[in-house]
Amino acid sequence: MPGLSELRLGDIEGVPALAGAVAMALHVAMLESGEDLLLFHTWDPPALSLGRFQTAAGVRRDRLTADGMDLVRRPTGGGAILHAGDLTYAVTLASTGKTLDDYARVAAALRAGLARLGVAAQQQHRAGPPRRDTLCFASASGSDLRVGAAKVCGSAQVRRHGRVLQHGSLPLDARPFGAGRYLDGPPVTGHVLRADAPAVAAALRAGFHQALGPVEPATAGVEAGVRARLDAVLQRGPTLKPHSRVGP
Repeated sequence: MPGLSELRLGDIEGVPALAGAVAMALHVAMLESGEDLLLFHTWDPPALSLGRFQTAAGVRRDRLTADGMDLVRRPTGGGAILHAGDLTYAVTLASTGKTLDDYARVAAALRAGLARLGVAAQQQHRAGPPRRDTLCFASASGSDLRVGAAKVCGSAQVRRHGRVLQHGSLPLDARPFGAGRYLDGPPVTGHVLRADAPAVAAALRAGFHQALGPVEPATAGVEAGVRARLDAVLQRGPTLKPHSRVGP
């Protein structure tokens, strides 16, 4: 198997902490690079992210501002996620051409990694159309992982030119379940990993290695190419039309 190049962004030992707008632009830059890439990061400052097609109406911007949180929009669909006390992964690959197969191969990597933490996760399988909940962790779809009935990872994808970006969030503590403070929705709960970001990233890295091939640090050339694309994405602004504007 060809494997993945992991972006470390200069943080060789730990997990980089990224501002929301930079993180989302970086995920798009990864997709546009044409490289098979893996990234783990946390969020600084914490942020509420909305799905690509989700309306921003009803977001309590006053509370976000008071709590020092950003508001960003993801290039993928799904419900809102509160990024505080969570670990985000992003992976870009050539698509198999089948959405469910793309989800399944990444799910296999995530499950293998979680197993190293003693967490027996299963991919959600639910008949019928996906639910349109306001909050991501309010329900699980076929792209998500659960432990028993509790969701442990929410994921989503976007495709361009035969390639796929999949990213997702894993709660390290209970803070991500407080998203209802900023956007009305049903009560939210899920499975908390109760481990720090570097430990979870190390376990997931091993899971990707097991399922998709060797994971090696990206070369300086690959990192430089992605950084150049990141600058271009940030300069041109959002390339995916949102349902409702997120900015002020």
